[in-house]
Amino acid sequence: MRPLLLTMNAFGPYAGETTIDFARFGGAGLYLITGDTGAGKTTLFDAISFALYGEGSGAVRKPEMLRSKYSAPEQKTEVLFRFEDKGAIYEVRRTPSYLRPARRGKGETQQLPEAELHMPDGSVRTKVKEVNEALEEILGLNREQFLQTAMISQGDFLKLLLASTEERQKIFRRIFHTERFAALQDRLKQRSADCERTCDRLAQKIESCVEQLRPEGEAEALRAAVLSGEKPAEELLSQLPELLAEEEREREKAVAVRAEKDKEITMLAAELARAEEAAERKRRRQEKAREVLAEQQKLTAQRQREATLSADIAAKKPRWEKLSAYRELLPKYEEVAALTEARKRGEREVQAAEQTLRRAETDVTAAEQALSAAREKHRALSGAGENLARAEAKAESLAVRQKLLALVRQQIEDYKRIYFERQRDLKSYKESYAAYEQANADYTTAYRHFLAGQAGILAEQLRAGEPCPVCGSLSHPKIAARAAGTPSEAALQALETAQKDCQQAAEQAAKRHSASQERLAGQEKKLTERAEELFPGVAFQDLDRSAKAEETVLQAQIAESLTVSAKCKAAAKEYQRLSEELPALEAKRAALETARGSAQEGLSAARQKLEGLRAAEEAGKKQLPAGEAADLQREIRALETEKETAEREEQALLAAIAETAQRIGRLEGEQKALASEHEDSNPADPAALTARLREAEAERDALRKRAEQCSAALSRNREAFLTWQKLAAEQAEALQHFRAAKSLADTASGQLSGQEKLMLETYVQLDYFERIIVRANIRLMEMTEGRYELVRSKEAENKRSQSGLSLDVIDHYNGGQRSVKSLSGGESFQASLALALGLSDTVQEEAGGIRLDAMFIDEGFGTLDEGALRNALQALLELAADARLVGVISHVPELKEKIERQIRIRKQPEGGSSAELVLP
Repeated sequence: MRPLLLTMNAFGPYAGETTIDFARFGGAGLYLITGDTGAGKTTLFDAISFALYGEGSGAVRKPEMLRSKYSAPEQKTEVLFRFEDKGAIYEVRRTPSYLRPARRGKGETQQLPEAELHMPDGSVRTKVKEVNEALEEILGLNREQFLQTAMISQGDFLKLLLASTEERQKIFRRIFHTERFAALQDRLKQRSADCERTCDRLAQKIESCVEQLRPEGEAEALRAAVLSGEKPAEELLSQLPELLAEEEREREKAVAVRAEKDKEITMLAAELARAEEAAERKRRRQEKAREVLAEQQKLTAQRQREATLSADIAAKKPRWEKLSAYRELLPKYEEVAALTEARKRGEREVQAAEQTLRRAETDVTAAEQALSAAREKHRALSGAGENLARAEAKAESLAVRQKLLALVRQQIEDYKRIYFERQRDLKSYKESYAAYEQANADYTTAYRHFLAGQAGILAEQLRAGEPCPVCGSLSHPKIAARAAGTPSEAALQALETAQKDCQQAAEQAAKRHSASQERLAGQEKKLTERAEELFPGVAFQDLDRSAKAEETVLQAQIAESLTVSAKCKAAAKEYQRLSEELPALEAKRAALETARGSAQEGLSAARQKLEGLRAAEEAGKKQLPAGEAADLQREIRALETEKETAEREEQALLAAIAETAQRIGRLEGEQKALASEHEDSNPADPAALTARLREAEAERDALRKRAEQCSAALSRNREAFLTWQKLAAEQAEALQHFRAAKSLADTASGQLSGQEKLMLETYVQLDYFERIIVRANIRLMEMTEGRYELVRSKEAENKRSQSGLSLDVIDHYNGGQRSVKSLSGGESFQASLALALGLSDTVQEEAGGIRLDAMFIDEGFGTLDEGALRNALQALLELAADARLVGVISHVPELKEKIERQIRIRKQPEGGSSAELVLP
């Protein structure tokens, strides 16, 4: 990759557009970037890195920090970089993300990143991701590799020189992508840890098996010793088979004793059943005698109650005989109640008739008032039609003026549009004419140089023994030399073609400007004529303001006119409605007066009917005794209930007496049957038998529990024994896997005891490191005149650190080897520069033999003495001599004197910086 052109706009300290034409430096050589501190020298590197990868050259300079603080808010920040790679020319343009003024409204908005890549075949890629991928494919390097090979800053390569093994691992991992070996180390370590956890888990399970064992006697003491770690588990495991056999014998013995006890319990249960049956028969005889006595006493009490009830019924019969007379009076009470209800309905009818009359009188009064109000409003609206006609005429006049104003406003907008087109064409014409003047000047100057160098051009064509085309001589003793800067005929023709193209473009721009000027004048004339109807005497430049003011006034007048028209239309409509409504109101009043007369007649009839009902009701009440019908009905119901209750109680009592006598007979028969049953002369005691049975059952339960305990212990111990045997086999296999995995993990992690602490990733990185050191020593030996040579240190910095990537230096003046950290500032710079260049060569080789035709080196030369500076400069010149363009940033005055090709950066008084190319 060789840079050709860099253009920065509002980038870093460069407020305006700043262009660096690298092509003027040629294809190879050394050039210097110099200037004030903070002026923006390193920003050139940032711009190139940003153009290629979307990020600056330093880790602290993020893309959003690259916008210039000196530029105008509306000025766009972007970088254009043109470069050559493998003979093809590419051009990339990028814009970072930053806050810019919003195009609509106030405030700020976020400018999104943009990228555009022009390919040699004319195609263009515009998506940021596509541009990034394409550039990385073209260059063959990612950003990290590019910054380590083509763009080297002092801090970065000094960091590489003084880094520890761990830090250098991270640097090489990032550059050479050795993270897969670190991942393999981690996987091996994780595998070892997994195997160790498996062994621990199996040991815990075996310990759990030991805890589950419940042996007796000496075996239990051995189990406790195993759990405490005093004896090995294998000793207990060897005794478990005999322990299980002993537990089996103990269980069988407990089962046999329990069977004998079950037979004894069966005999006792049968004897107890016979004794309980004899006791039950005796209890039943005693119970039956008590039941017979109770029923006899009950029968005596029932017969006494029956005699008392019969006497009470005989005393109440005279009262029950009055029920017939009471029932004959009930219909007369009902007749009087019907008259009372009819009288109440008559009273309600009178009240309703009175309310109807009042409503009719209210309706007549309301109808008369409505008719009077309608006649008054009708007279007041008699002029509504004339008012409506006047309002409509005014609205039509305002509409005509509004239409005319709209035409004027449209012509004003057309004039503005044509005016801006004229301004655009004017700008295009000026730019085209300036380009033509520049092209014409370039062509005239080149033509003058071409004519002046004709003698040298002809001399280049002379051949020995051939006549000169000017003098005809066959000998050419003094051939004219071609003057420097004389263009070729092809270059002259190209400049002439460019001059003619610019001339043609300027003429076309002039025609466009003339045409737009004519359109503007014609539009001004049309607008003036049309506006005269609305704004007579108003100056042309005031037409826009007058039109806007007239539009505001006209809108207010139209709104007022619409309001007045609406009111007039409503008044005319209301007048018409009242004209149609008045006859209906008069008819309604007459109908209501008729309804009022009918209501008066209905009220008189209802009052007469009510008087007749009241007289009939009073006559009926006089024929009945004092009290209400409800009182008589309550008395009848009370007598009927009393009679029914007494008769029902008498019948129930007679039935109960018969049932009790029958039950006594049945119980006496059952008593005789129980007395005839056979009884033992000396029955056994159920309580004593029960005690003996419970004692036997308790002994049996104890024996069953003992047998169950023996079975449970035997089952648990046998299961634990089988599980232990299986786990022991698994543990042996797991330990074998763990030893192999741990050995492999310790080897890959550099943790083997007594060996160099060299991890797998570090071992792979050693190959790159050795190649870097070999290439670095070629330049370091030259820069230090054979004194210093870099060498890999095999000793770690401390007992806990990894080894393999530490760096020492051999001092050939005294033959000693020491750490690179002991070098002086200037010596450190020489070693750092040599190491960085060695790294650059190695990365290019690793990236597929990629060749970089340009390199950028930032600062560090100020620490060198005169001899060291001379040697370092010589190394860079040799690097540049290999068809490379090498740029160096430095403040050192000696470099300004020795490197003639320069880019000088200066701070500007108004803020920001500028860049200038200086060529010899």
